[in-house]
Amino acid sequence: MEIIKIYNNNIIAVLLETNQIGLVTGKEIGFKAKQNKKLELTEEYQLFTFAEPNKSDIQRIIDQIDADALEIAREIVDKARETNDYPIVDSLLLQLADHISFKVELQKQDINIPNLLMSEIKVFYPKEFKIGEYGVTLINKNYQLNFGEDEASYLALHILNSSIHGRGTDVYKITDFIKEMVGFINEIYDKNIGYNDWTYERLIVHLKFLAQRLLLPEKTEKQIVLGDTFFEQSENELIKAQKIIQAANSLSKRIFGRTLGKNEEIYLSLHVMRMH
Repeated sequence: MEIIKIYNNNIIAVLLETNQIGLVTGKEIGFKAKQNKKLELTEEYQLFTFAEPNKSDIQRIIDQIDADALEIAREIVDKARETNDYPIVDSLLLQLADHISFKVELQKQDINIPNLLMSEIKVFYPKEFKIGEYGVTLINKNYQLNFGEDEASYLALHILNSSIHGRGTDVYKITDFIKEMVGFINEIYDKNIGYNDWTYERLIVHLKFLAQRLLLPEKTEKQIVLGDTFFEQSENELIKAQKIIQAANSLSKRIFGRTLGKNEEIYLSLHVMRMH
């Protein structure tokens, strides 16, 4: 592999024999490296490769990305891999670094973009949200900024999406499940959720999370206890939710080989009934 860019003492970009672009991290690797020279990968270094089809896009990001953002992204990826029990794809490193560079520039211009999914991510994805908070601490310390929970939830979303893509061929099952479930929900509620609608974005995140669970064998869990307010829904709303559960069970059996557990049925019911 050939060294094409040196970011700092710990991160360099390389061109592989396969014509892919990658990043190599390791203590003092940049200190010893020289641009356009060959690098032999040894066990103390970690290689991140990017499988995206358009190499020019990766090259553009490699050229433009901020070295500090890349270092912070590396620490977030390390924390995610250390904390989570599912695979994290290599491309998360570049996605996070690109995201951090972009958000830092916006913040410097006093442009803030709230995350409409922040409260849901904080409640339903606490592990990923905690990693996001860890990332925000690093960003704020390095850039002397004041990002908060909105940014933590954005970082958590990147980790969640990466974990789904990290499952290889399972991404097709997840995509199929989400597509058909959105069709069922639109039909039962007699509405068409727009792709740019924040309700659609929130629904997709939760369907992704549900699909991830359905890929795994059903676990014995303490059943969620519903408060009285759940049963105060109109009879019509409860009937619609039940229809969606039936459709989800049929679809899940076909795609994942199992039906939803009771907690998964409750989880889905709660979210579809919040859509209006």
